[in-house]
Amino acid sequence: MGYKPPFILCTPTAESVKASTIDCVEKARADYLKSGEFFPWTLTRGDGKARSRSIIATQLMLNASDIPYLIFLDSDIIFTPENLRKLHSDLQAGYDLIGGIFAVRGGTQLSSYDNGTNGRVLCDGKIRQFEYIATGFMGISMKLLKKMVEEIPLPLLHPDSIKFYPFFEEKAFPERNGESIFLSEDYDFCEKARKVGVDPYIDTSIQLGHIGEYDYRLADVLAYQEKNNGKEQATELSKREAKWKKEKSLAKV
Repeated sequence: MGYKPPFILCTPTAESVKASTIDCVEKARADYLKSGEFFPWTLTRGDGKARSRSIIATQLMLNASDIPYLIFLDSDIIFTPENLRKLHSDLQAGYDLIGGIFAVRGGTQLSSYDNGTNGRVLCDGKIRQFEYIATGFMGISMKLLKKMVEEIPLPLLHPDSIKFYPFFEEKAFPERNGESIFLSEDYDFCEKARKVGVDPYIDTSIQLGHIGEYDYRLADVLAYQEKNNGKEQATELSKREAKWKKEKSLAKV
């Protein structure tokens, strides 16, 4: 029998991958090799995010179904080997759709969204259910992809050529609670997951960087919120994060 990778890491992009992101991948690969494991990393170039991600997910499901997990990594995300191992561990623990947490490139808000907290997140190191999570660092089980195809069900598009299921779509102005909104391809994927009984989650211990003009972090979001959206709420979030970091530090002693 051949070697079965623990997961496949995939980066769809229309641009070049940031050097810092490549360095993160190589460090993570070196870390896995220490334990005798290796994961493939595929780079797919394409103009449409929804189309590219759908093709990647379909090809994995149809041609590499023995690999249990797909992890999407954006071309400008900063992560550590520990971040990747934690996401992999969460998938192994039974979370079919889970990601890490990071800011948008402007540093003004988080890339994932939890409607129940008005977009604000308690970053206490725990795994929390979200309404929408971003694909920048997203883990998906093979089981979830098969479930979507069978239970939604999803049509097979271009069956005589490229052949893919529309796992990811951009949808303009669907109605939610009487409000017209726009769903990007990653948020649409979360809607599809809920249709088959799978909720999206964020592991708030996986805190990542997002390269813009500099490496945007959670602190940038907190600073922006404190300046623009009310000091009291942002300060409380900052205190909770500081308390969690202190408890985590004490636990290591």
